[in-house]
Amino acid sequence: MQNVKKINQVTYSKIFFYFLICFAVSVSIIFFSLSFGGKFINPFDFFAFENSVFMSLRLPRVLADFMVGAGLSIVGCSFQTFFRNPLADPFILGIAGAAAVGVAFSLFLGVSGFIPTQILSLSFALVTIFFVYWAAGGLSSVTANSLILVGVGLNFFFTSIITFFNSVLSESFTKDLLMWYLGSTVFLDLNIVILSLLIVIVLSAVLYMQSGKLNVYLLGESFAVNSGVSIKQFSLIIYITGSLITSVSVALCGAIGFVGIIIPHIVKIIAGLDHRLNMILCFFAGGSFLVIIDTFFKTVFFPYEVPIGAVTAIIGTPFFIYILRRRI
Repeated sequence: MQNVKKINQVTYSKIFFYFLICFAVSVSIIFFSLSFGGKFINPFDFFAFENSVFMSLRLPRVLADFMVGAGLSIVGCSFQTFFRNPLADPFILGIAGAAAVGVAFSLFLGVSGFIPTQILSLSFALVTIFFVYWAAGGLSSVTANSLILVGVGLNFFFTSIITFFNSVLSESFTKDLLMWYLGSTVFLDLNIVILSLLIVIVLSAVLYMQSGKLNVYLLGESFAVNSGVSIKQFSLIIYITGSLITSVSVALCGAIGFVGIIIPHIVKIIAGLDHRLNMILCFFAGGSFLVIIDTFFKTVFFPYEVPIGAVTAIIGTPFFIYILRRRI
């Protein structure tokens, strides 16, 4: 019990204070980032009737950046504890690979339109969520290790399928698939982005409700059981909720990697191990991080578009190696 108290050192009033601060900072970052791009837009002119660039391009892009960064970061925070692996990220279970196959399949069938492609991508990801859980043992015998093993196997399988599609699709389709797989938040529909953001916020709240149990689980599975945690129910909520957030993010914006690894580790270094605080910080820090780097690169490299997933990979790879070296 003393170990639990060491983790649960932050009071709820302090957590609420940090929430308000993070919320205010994130809103400010989103607001000011809307001004930057190929052309500077005065904040007072954001909602001007003639300013279609703001409503059709900048606002959806910035909101999508925040949604993906926030969602993947809070999932990464919970997955690293649940799987007891500091290198675990939202893509460890094959969800991103399944969504990529959905996109490749839509290109192969000649499906036109961005929204139908997103729907097909999301459908493949959702089917994979339930398949992984079933293959890992289902309600009767699923474990964190079995989920990882099935996910790793599926990642190889999906990579092979994507390689097949790359060999039979035309060069233009292959380029489209590559750009999607690298991750991009360009040319998104505002209504779809807002709907996706609301879904991610609700699912993140569900995930946050497990923060106290994650603190107990951090001390060992047997300790969690003795403390009254239903491991099967807990595992199901963490896995399904985290996978759904990942599916929505990937289907909308592609595979933007390393955010779910970088942000949780930085937050833990700064704030400690209490998930009641960490998950809030991860949500806002992850969203703000992606907004900042996407705004920077779209402004500096205009008129060229740098895939945001490529940027996070460049930043994240050295960090990944650093974490790996610390474990050896």
